[in-house]
Amino acid sequence: MRCRYQSGFTLIEMLVVLVIIGIIMASVTLSIRTDDRGELMETEMQRIQALLKLAREEAVMQDEDIALRVSEDSYSFEVLGDKGWQPISDDRIFRERKVVDGTELALKVDNLEINFGKQQEAAGDDKIPPPRIYILSSGEIMPFELILRTQDQSLQYSLKAEQDGTVKLITPEAGLG
Repeated sequence: MRCRYQSGFTLIEMLVVLVIIGIIMASVTLSIRTDDRGELMETEMQRIQALLKLAREEAVMQDEDIALRVSEDSYSFEVLGDKGWQPISDDRIFRERKVVDGTELALKVDNLEINFGKQQEAAGDDKIPPPRIYILSSGEIMPFELILRTQDQSLQYSLKAEQDGTVKLITPEAGLG
């Protein structure tokens, strides 16, 4: 009777090696992981971009004007009705949303930045509502640039909209506008 010796690794040995590699990779990833605020900011801007596209489609289909109302720390959608601009509060998609902690929104119209704080101070006691970005029932969107930036302005993401309804996301890698 001949005894055969087989070379190679057993399944248990392979699994032990894979577990060790997994633990090493996890610890390396956690040790070099930086602040993921940039990822959260980009995700938020992608959400706003998608919501604007959806609001544009909704405005055309429902034949009604819609607006994105912007403040320094939140945004919401409104619809133009018989009583003027009314918040869309009964819809989970178009509800009011806060931006990422430690960030702020800025709005530029005609390359001029709207300063939310100074606007409120000039009016006194919140008499001027936060600015709106208009989405018409024809599908046109008011040209604007919406900026989400860290409070120290070290990182920012932008959305630029053209009158024809196109909205482009500008990331820090693609250059700031």
